Amino acid sequence: MIYEEHLIETGRFISDSFALRQRGSGMLAAEAVWGAAIQAMAAVEHARNPSSRRHPQQERFIINLLRQHSLPPSLRQGFIIVRDRLHNHFYTGQLDARQLAEYMDRGNVLVRQLLEIAERIRNPG
Repeated sequence: MIYEEHLIETGRFISDSFALRQRGSGMLAAEAVWGAAIQAMAAVEHARNPSSRRHPQQERFIINLLRQHSLPPSLRQGFIIVRDRLHNHFYTGQLDARQLAEYMDRGNVLVRQLLEIAERIRNPG
């Protein structure tokens, strides 16, 4: 995939996550937010290196972003929530409706932050 395709998929996953949650498919909605975060991280990677074939999804990638761009620690916390709460919910279904809504909101913030970083890298100045 290329940068623009990652952006399209990120938007599609976020949109799908809302629709899935409204239909009562919380486990799929949670996984869609995880997918959006992964696609947004890939967009950042492609903004930095358009020929990259890496698909970053590790906390180390987020930590490096924090250091390189002087970002708030909330970015890492958002990643941990998406990975440990939402992605895990896909397997366990253990979140209640309030937790799911809260964590999905945090996931959406993370995705927006990652897309903003990708845009700044891609179009500096």
